[in-house]
Amino acid sequence: DRHPLKYRFKLGNTHSLIKDLNRNIQLSASAAFFRTDLIQASQLKFDIKIKPNFEDAHFVNSYLIENYSSSIFFLKDAKYYYRRRRIRNSTIDTSWKKKELFDDVLHFGCLDLFEKANKELNYIPKFLQRTILYHLSWYYKYIVDHPELVAFLSKEQRSNFQSLLKKNFKYIDIDTIETFDLSGINDFIKQGWATFYKGQSLSHQKLYIHKQNNQLHLSYYLNNPKSLHIKIDNTTIKSPTPSVKEHTFLGENFINQYQFVLPITSHMKTISIQVDTYPTYLKTFSNEYLNKIELKNIQSNNMNNIKQLLYNVVRTILLGK
Repeated sequence: DRHPLKYRFKLGNTHSLIKDLNRNIQLSASAAFFRTDLIQASQLKFDIKIKPNFEDAHFVNSYLIENYSSSIFFLKDAKYYYRRRRIRNSTIDTSWKKKELFDDVLHFGCLDLFEKANKELNYIPKFLQRTILYHLSWYYKYIVDHPELVAFLSKEQRSNFQSLLKKNFKYIDIDTIETFDLSGINDFIKQGWATFYKGQSLSHQKLYIHKQNNQLHLSYYLNNPKSLHIKIDNTTIKSPTPSVKEHTFLGENFINQYQFVLPITSHMKTISIQVDTYPTYLKTFSNEYLNKIELKNIQSNNMNNIKQLLYNVVRTILLGK
């Protein structure tokens, strides 16, 4: 019940055609049963070139592509027991130090699936885009603003890694990026994907807001915003000049973070903000509001500190960093 893919079982035991999978994805081969006759008919095998991980996801999704008109069942009643080694020496735990994760996995795993689907189906199913984006998302959670974590790769290897990422993102629609809701990815990363790889922006903007003492602290992620419109209790105020923090990925600008502060006075009731012409959602710790928010609904910085603490704990557990 804590797995990020638990949504697949919210309706209990379900059945659908593979071509109608849409949001539902499957990465694990050991948590699934397959028809042997279909595997034999397509001569499907695990690709030993794909390591240290993603070989399961490649096998599963090759099977789905080869048998696109068949059915798939998700069984909530089934139980799968997964043992995590206390000494943290499993493939998942050690994979981040293996150069193959940044080369072979993307080449023979992710890109191969895209090319296979494009050849067999003449388009890229939504479930396959989401499957690969789910895998790719961990690279960004791990590496953005942390170039030291891939310093063991040579300059040529880092360049090849980025080149493979760009080739994969060519097969991922902006709509898939926009609606991606897995692995804790927020608009910070999604805006970077849209800008860096698609040359576009998300159709909306999220502005993160919290209180600290007698001030509102606000930030949003975008490259080259043109305008910022602010109203306090329906009165337009002059927009402050935000500070800019550059977030990098593999030594390149990935996305910019714009931050600014507004003073709070006792008579203030509401604040309305719009970034450029985008619908702008004002995001607090627990909720979000379209364009306008009452100040009483904005939490103090303590809640944001708790959120950051939880993020750091999860990062440590999943990535060992």
